[in-house]
Amino acid sequence: MARNVRFSFRRFLFHNKTIILLTVLIVAILLFLRSQTKSSQTYYRNRVKTYNQLQSPYSKAELDDYYKLLLGLPSSNSTTNTNVQCENVWTIAAIPGFDIEDYVWEYVSLTAINEIYGENDGRKLNTYLSQRSIEDLERIFERIRFNDIGTVPSQCYRLHEAILVENGNSVYFNKDSQTKSMFLLADGERRYKEIAQVYGRKFQQNFRLNDLYKNVASLEIASSKADLEKSTGTPSADDAPIIGMYIRTLELPSSYYERAMDFLRKIHYGSIFLIICPPHLMEECRDRFYGQDTVVKVQQQLLELELAVMAMCDHMVIENEFGILATLLNENIGDVIVYVQMDEEIEWFSRYMTENFDNWYSVA
Repeated sequence: MARNVRFSFRRFLFHNKTIILLTVLIVAILLFLRSQTKSSQTYYRNRVKTYNQLQSPYSKAELDDYYKLLLGLPSSNSTTNTNVQCENVWTIAAIPGFDIEDYVWEYVSLTAINEIYGENDGRKLNTYLSQRSIEDLERIFERIRFNDIGTVPSQCYRLHEAILVENGNSVYFNKDSQTKSMFLLADGERRYKEIAQVYGRKFQQNFRLNDLYKNVASLEIASSKADLEKSTGTPSADDAPIIGMYIRTLELPSSYYERAMDFLRKIHYGSIFLIICPPHLMEECRDRFYGQDTVVKVQQQLLELELAVMAMCDHMVIENEFGILATLLNENIGDVIVYVQMDEEIEWFSRYMTENFDNWYSVA
C-alpha cells in the first residue's frame, strides 16, 4: 500500500508537466505584479520623506495634504463638490504601510476594530482602507469587506483633526461631541488586544484566500512533500499533517524550537515540518532542523505566497509576528505553539491566547 501511494504521488508531481508549467507561469505573473507594487511603494516613500521634512507645527492645509498623500487621496487644491450630504458618524481608515505584510496586518486590525466598535451602543463606525491596500489585498483574498476611503467626499472628514491610532492606544469615542471624530490607523499597526477579543473561526472567515493563492500554495506544499520523499527515500501519507514554521532570526532559545517540535511530533504522528528560512540562515536552519520529517526551504521574493503557504498549514510553530499573522488567516488551524516571552504586546497576546484557547500552547 505504501509503495502505491509513493508511486502515484511522485508520478503526479514529477511527470505531470502541465501542472509544473502552470505553477511556473503563475509564480511569474505574481512576481510581475509584485514588481509593479514595489515601484508604487518607492514613489510613496519618497513623497512621504518630503513631507516629513516640513517644519512643525503643520498648518491645517499641510496636515490635510500630508494625510491625503499617505492615503493616496487628491490634494486639497482639487475641485470638490459643495452639494454633499455627509453622514454624521465616526470614521476610521488605515494608512497603508510599505509591503503586503503591513497591508494584511492593517486589514486584520481594522476588521477586529470594526467587529468591536462598528455598531454598538447606538454608535456607528464606518471603516475604510486605501485604494492601494485594497488592490493588493484583492489579489490574495476572496473578498475585501471595506471600501476605499477615496469614495467618501473630502468634505465629510477633517484629516487635520484625525486621531492617530498607534502603539496599541485605545480608540476613544466622545459621545458628547456634536462632530464625530475621524481615526487613522497607523501604517502596519498590530491591534493585538482587539484581535484577541474577537478571535475565532467567524472572525478568521474574513480572510479566506482566493483560489489562485490556495492552488499555488497547495502546489508548494505538495512539492515540499515530494522533496522530503526524495531526500529520505520514505513515502509520506497523502494526508500527513503539515506543521509550518516561518523563521526570520533564530534568536529564540534553541530549546524552544526543539520542545515545540517534539511536542507536536507526539500528538501528530507522521506529520511533516515545513520550515521557511531566509537565505543567510539556510545553512544554520538545515543543521538545526535536520530530520526525517523536516523540509527546510529558502524564503522567496513573494511574501504573499509564503504567507498563503503558512496559512494553509495544519498546525503552526510561531517564532515571530509573521507566524502569528499566518495563524490568524487560517480558520481551520489546529495546534499552535508560541513562545510567550517576546516583546510586551506579543507577550500579552500570546499569554491571552494560551490561557483562553485550548489549541494554543506555550513552550518555554
